[in-house]
Amino acid sequence: MPTGSTRSCAAGGCDEVTPLILILIIGATVAWIALPLREPPREDPHAVADELAELEVRHQHLLAAIQDADFELQTGKLSDEDHRALRERLRADAVAVIRRQDEMRPAAAPTRRGSPPASPA
Repeated sequence: MPTGSTRSCAAGGCDEVTPLILILIIGATVAWIALPLREPPREDPHAVADELAELEVRHQHLLAAIQDADFELQTGKLSDEDHRALRERLRADAVAVIRRQDEMRPAAAPTRRGSPPASPA
């Protein structure tokens, strides 16, 4: 049997340490669980690439639709008023697509397809 000032947990020596250990364990667990909630969601690179490709197709279709509207104005199928309204709507849609593409691209990537990245002067 041990002698001296050493007390076992059964004799009441752990009463002061146990709550502190429990608080530390609970705090670490809560922090570990809550950490993913504080990080911004990560986008799947494949999903981003797919959406960029879809946006590019949409942009090309809008440009073709603008050209079609111009042609229909020239052939007399559209009035000036109808052409203006259609062209404004198509142009606004194209601008929205371009803005969305720019938002999705990393800051270092070129803003227009085929344009070289900016080089330091």
